[in-house]
Amino acid sequence: MKKVLLWISLVVGLLWGCRSDAPTEYSHVVPASVNELVVVHLHSLMEKAGMTGEHGQALLQQATALLLDGYPVFSDELLALQKEKVGVGIDWEKPAYLFPLPGQHVAAIALCIHDMERWESVVERLVKAQVLTAPEKGRQCRRTVLTAGRLGLYYNQGTLLMLLADGSEPIASLHGKADELLAQTEEQSIHAHQYYDALMKQVGDIRLMATPESLPFDLRGILKYPSGTPLLGHLLFDAGRIEAEVGRAGFEGESSESDTPFRPSNSMELQGAMMAIMHGRPFHIELGYEELLTISNIGVMMEYAPDDPQLSMVSSLISQVQSLTLRGDTNRSRFVLSLHDKSQNALKQLVDFVQKLFL
Repeated sequence: MKKVLLWISLVVGLLWGCRSDAPTEYSHVVPASVNELVVVHLHSLMEKAGMTGEHGQALLQQATALLLDGYPVFSDELLALQKEKVGVGIDWEKPAYLFPLPGQHVAAIALCIHDMERWESVVERLVKAQVLTAPEKGRQCRRTVLTAGRLGLYYNQGTLLMLLADGSEPIASLHGKADELLAQTEEQSIHAHQYYDALMKQVGDIRLMATPESLPFDLRGILKYPSGTPLLGHLLFDAGRIEAEVGRAGFEGESSESDTPFRPSNSMELQGAMMAIMHGRPFHIELGYEELLTISNIGVMMEYAPDDPQLSMVSSLISQVQSLTLRGDTNRSRFVLSLHDKSQNALKQLVDFVQKLFL
């Protein structure tokens, strides 16, 4: 699922290169019953990653060659649209909403359409290239399906809903659900959720509404929130800094950790600190470059295998880090990664690093 979502994200990124501006409302398709929601500010991320200029567009083309290697026609059409810069009718100033359909193994993405005529011309072009099936009329929308995958596109004036099935059920079985979502009123949508307003007040390029079950396994094992606890969080990319925060929804107080950080000098001390976190104790841990090398054992391994490409890659990545800080308690936890270079956005530095390694 993560690989397919990455693939969709690339498609979104390529189409973003054909952007044009105008606001429209569209978020009513997200049901009020969802407990897991990711709000992604694509425009902000693309700018911070340096993807707005010619260099960024060239990088997208290189990534396309790798990720869409098995779909040459689809890749060619997306790249052609991106190079023409005529717009695809999507309002990229508005965030994308990513959420699972409650009770189904289906991932959904909601985007805002502000130019229906332009969007339909793009669909027509992709149909002629046999990338999409011919559009059909549903109760609340027109729909088309990606010929090479399990992705359905449902759209009407103002909204594009993308549904990705995991293969356990045919995409055609989701047509009725798409009509239901596109017919929702504001009272039936995420706007009626208890924590929606608090979510949208989160300061970040990516905002998160979740439960402990939806967190990454490693993080879930450390932050021992009771099952079903509503959580809110964000991810922010800044100059030389990445900040992530997650905490109990509705908590507005201050976390109770010490202002003095603990700096473990070996893996045993770090393991002890992690165990303390798992037992619910407040924490404030800070790891510098030397501590990261020591605790990860990268420094020792490099002495025995200095030419190992994977070790060199990890060592090179760690060398960019000034410090990693973890602090919080059972109500709220914050993670801050500080880089040595403060002159560039951390996301731009990360993209440049990946490009050097793989592209």
